[in-house]
Amino acid sequence: MFHNCKNEKEIKKLFRSLASFLHPDKGGEGYLMILLQEAKELAVEAVKGYESFKKETTKHEKTYEDVDAGDERLSIICEIKKYGEKHKSFSTDFVESVEEYLEEHGYVTSSQFNSLVKVYYSFRMDKKND
Repeated sequence: MFHNCKNEKEIKKLFRSLASFLHPDKGGEGYLMILLQEAKELAVEAVKGYESFKKETTKHEKTYEDVDAGDERLSIICEIKKYGEKHKSFSTDFVESVEEYLEEHGYVTSSQFNSLVKVYYSFRMDKKND
């Protein structure tokens, strides 16, 4: 029921609206109010988790220029490959194709680099977890 809410404010607004019908003082059932409260709490946790993830993955600025070979930012390729070695179910095909492009052209495109960064932070490789 809260799936269309984009933030905590919208969740609270919908909660108040529904509570006005479901609350026992308004003629509703107590168990429905409890279910509504639990659904609200789960929705708030989900929104906060998503906002935290979004902040973490977008705090790294996008690159709008090509990244030349030798640029220290390309060390991300090695980090992702190391992660792939430890986690056999993680495919490094994309990273290897970017690495081949780098060897052939001497740079990676901004789009390729931004995709590498997205992969890196999506899998939380920055946390150095196994």
